[in-house]
Amino acid sequence: GGGPIPKWEGEFQGPGSGFCGPQFRGDRSESLNDNPHNVRAEELALDVCTAGVQVRRTWAETELVCSVDGRVLPGTPDGMFESWEGDLTCIQVVRVPILPSDSVSALCSILSRTIVTKVVKSQAWLRAMRCATSQFVIFCWLPFRLPAAAAADARALMARLQGQDPRFRLALEVPACPDELFPVRFATGLAQREERYAESDVDRWSADGGWEEEEDS
Repeated sequence: GGGPIPKWEGEFQGPGSGFCGPQFRGDRSESLNDNPHNVRAEELALDVCTAGVQVRRTWAETELVCSVDGRVLPGTPDGMFESWEGDLTCIQVVRVPILPSDSVSALCSILSRTIVTKVVKSQAWLRAMRCATSQFVIFCWLPFRLPAAAAADARALMARLQGQDPRFRLALEVPACPDELFPVRFATGLAQREERYAESDVDRWSADGGWEEEEDS
């Protein structure tokens, strides 16, 4: 195991692009989703985020699970690592279900829904675990390069969300070997999820004051 989760402060060094290389070999070896494409996506995301970092220790997704009344709380990071400088980074990895035939408007909608959902659920995990990480990467693997307008829209969204919780960062990456992460017919015939979150569902957090609780009387 990776050991107890430390408190830390640090600055995220943005991931590179087009990464497809030797998978990270550390303490992390278990995922809650053992689909091989998903496992590879998590391995490569960790590789990208740890590139150039002297890693002290890592935590597997199964070590980070939080259960409430026997129910696993959504939002568990897919991995977490600590540098020798004491910087702690959580990573939430998602293979974004988009198609080349999607319009720019559709791409923006799917990305927005994906990013906001990941942030809201990750905040729930952070609250439950009382984890003091100051960097949480929403790592989006894309099956193809986004049109500039869609990428700009996603980054603008994250900039707004950082106004609520500055710990979050966005990575938009296209793997050098897409077939490793995206099987044939990926994202086709997917039913719309029932759950919907809005930007207003993201709670406010600050390094000085922590969570800002709503004053409902």
